[in-house]
Order: sequence, then structure tokens, then C-alpha cells
Amino acid sequence: MTIELRNFEVQTSNNVNVYTFSKEEISIFIKITRESISTLKFIIEAYDNLAIIRTIDKYAATVEIISLLSNKEELLSLLISLQNEIGFNFISIPEPYQFL
Repeated sequence: MTIELRNFEVQTSNNVNVYTFSKEEISIFIKITRESISTLKFIIEAYDNLAIIRTIDKYAATVEIISLLSNKEELLSLLISLQNEIGFNFISIPEPYQFL
């Protein structure tokens, strides 16, 4: 059995790793308290078509934020402004998530 890594590129912008899996889509990974996941989701989704949030591991409170490449700067600006208020950290792509 062969395990292949997912193809992605990483760019660092404002000390945040931004992962590109396709030409139009980006992902940012964060570690947040479990109690704050819904708050972050509510705020992000209030911005129409900015991003969606997917919880990767509800116990470890690891979240992926997915957006279009064209929304990257607006999303980063919002996340950086919310980081201290909500209390989360930007993280590298979780290791198991790198595999197909």
C-alpha cells in the first residue's frame, strides 16, 4: 500500500501559512478552544462568501478555513484582527491531513 501526500503549495503571509490545494482555493489551519469554534464560524459566515469553516478534529479543536484565492487578503485581515479577541493560533497543516 502506497500513501501519497496531497499536492499543495504553502505561502507565508503576515506570519500565517496559507495552503493552496487548487488554483482557486486556499486553506488556513488554526487551533482554537472548542468553545470558540462556533463563535468563529458565526463571525466568518456573517461575511457573505468570504470563507467556510470545517472542523478537522473537534477534540483537538483544529479547524480549517477554506476560501477563494481572491478573498485571501480580506480573510487574513479579519483573522488577524480576531486572533486575540477569540484566542486562536495559526498552525501548520496537521500531519494526517497531508495524506489522501
